[in-house]
Amino acid sequence: MATGLGYRALNTPEDEFRLLVFENTDSVDTDELLKCYVQHESMRRAALLPDFYAVSYTWGDISQRSTILVGGNKIKVPRNAEVALRRCIHELHTHGLTQDIRPRRLYIWIDAVCINHADRAERSSQLSMMNAVYTQAKTVMIWLGEDEDHSAEQAVDSVHAVVEQCKTETNDLAGLFKRMWDTSARRLSIRSSDDALPKSCNLGALRSFYSSRWFTRLWVIQEACLAKNAVCFKGSHTIPLYDVALAAQWMWYRGRGKLSPDDDGRGSHVKGIRNATEIWDCMSHVYATPKLLWTILAMGMEFETTDPLDKIYGLFGLIELWLQQIPEISFKPDYSVSQVELYAIATRAAILDAGNLAVLGITSRAVNPRPKDTIPGLNMPTWVPRFDWTIDRTKGSTCHIQPPLRGSSNGSPVRLSYIQGLPDVLTVEGLIVDEVRHTFPFSTTSTPTDSQNEHTQADLQHAWRLASEHASEKICSPLDLSFATTICAGQDVSYMSIIANPNFHGHCAAYFQASAHKDLQKIGDSISSSLARRKDSGPSPTNTEPDPSIYAKALANASQNRSLFFTADGRVGLGPRKLRNGDKVCIIPGSAVPLILRKDRAFWDLVGDAYVHGLMDGKYYCGLAAFGKLDEQTQYFHIQ
Repeated sequence: MATGLGYRALNTPEDEFRLLVFENTDSVDTDELLKCYVQHESMRRAALLPDFYAVSYTWGDISQRSTILVGGNKIKVPRNAEVALRRCIHELHTHGLTQDIRPRRLYIWIDAVCINHADRAERSSQLSMMNAVYTQAKTVMIWLGEDEDHSAEQAVDSVHAVVEQCKTETNDLAGLFKRMWDTSARRLSIRSSDDALPKSCNLGALRSFYSSRWFTRLWVIQEACLAKNAVCFKGSHTIPLYDVALAAQWMWYRGRGKLSPDDDGRGSHVKGIRNATEIWDCMSHVYATPKLLWTILAMGMEFETTDPLDKIYGLFGLIELWLQQIPEISFKPDYSVSQVELYAIATRAAILDAGNLAVLGITSRAVNPRPKDTIPGLNMPTWVPRFDWTIDRTKGSTCHIQPPLRGSSNGSPVRLSYIQGLPDVLTVEGLIVDEVRHTFPFSTTSTPTDSQNEHTQADLQHAWRLASEHASEKICSPLDLSFATTICAGQDVSYMSIIANPNFHGHCAAYFQASAHKDLQKIGDSISSSLARRKDSGPSPTNTEPDPSIYAKALANASQNRSLFFTADGRVGLGPRKLRNGDKVCIIPGSAVPLILRKDRAFWDLVGDAYVHGLMDGKYYCGLAAFGKLDEQTQYFHIQ
């Protein structure tokens, strides 16, 4: 933000905003102060707007300040803002991005100066105009930072090489979707390939390029996606954002394992490349098929903001663009509301937008990336995700549970009610199916990647003994296959339903047969015998050799940070680690998977989602409906 500038109030009804006008830009390459003045413009007269450029950058350390002259007054701005302005003005001239070599005036929008951040009301109203600002800008100038290690030229050349390879192998992008995405089952899943990136690629330069803090900042998503034209600047080198994002998508598909020297996936460049793929995805959707609000909010959790309210408001330009046809869920930026209130509003909007409860799956997956909350005493309702947290398996997040076919409620739409005066309560209709009686948390330190992992083997031995004692053979038949399916949540290594993978049970049998423990070996032998008897039914397995490690990875994906549980009726399931005896297993229309709810006086707490063997495909729900018992068992749940 700028200090020392006497802001003249904007005319909000006229959708006014500020532009900086630079008349003499000869000083940008000298030590002289940048000189400009402020001009008010109106979005209501968009046809009369001058050509202007918007600057996208990261604020960095706001304690580091630089001085610029605005209307003859010296004002302090974040150093990164001054550097970005100076560099972008220089590049506008030297790379011929303006109509004239030396235009008489340059009009530039930059948030640090053009918005009075000290005025909450103005900040809120200006955020409502971000869609218009970035859409109307002639070019969005993206400042990635200085070329400190002198690798930018090689990085730009490498990005071009990756893009060229991508276009060559996908018929100029016509076959990109089919090449990269697996559509064989109900849920899309991005493929991975071991094929090489171009030999000319300098991976070190690419790592440096995508390590820019710009790729971690949430605000950049809408700044990039709403732009008619966006250009990245790194030092004195330029490249279109389209190429940067497309290259990231191709690298994520083809060179994922080559991005980090130690392949641990934790480097800042890996996060930058991953986030750039999200930007590419949004750019691909922005004027085509809208993304669902809950997927936008989940995506934002991978990016950073200083203010937790900006986890919502920082995406408002995209939200407004995609949801403008749904008036019931419209909301405007308002920095006077609390974090709890805003997140609850956003979650309700996501439910109404999707027509289901998919957003609730985030609640048990989100983990606090900080040792302590930055806002003490925050009392978030259990059904409202912490959008300011992150989804990180290394910190305790669970995997997404993907249901087969139409899900536990057979695709039934959500049925919401509202209690006057209780905006923090979500009221839904559903039914209690069962009750948790026994739980077993899988080892928190166990990340099984092979069949000989002793932590995993110990867990599985204990879990199998519990299954033999508490699971009902009548409900879980055959018990060994039901057990083996449950502990991987019915999903293969790509998080796809095992129904669509005819080879999965072969991998499963091989995994247990490779165990050093006889009781686990018997599970594998039994599954193998069952497969031999059923070879004429269901999808035909291919000639793929059974691979124990494939099942091991699926098991790791599903069981990490979760608990195995057994119910009063003898069902077996995989649920949140914080499960307790007495928790209820519920089927809620609008949720594709069973939800675990906990009674709290007149209300209920959402514990999280679960895989429950025998309840995932909707047959139980449809059976109740067929026998006329669904209505009598349906009740209201007031979730707080």
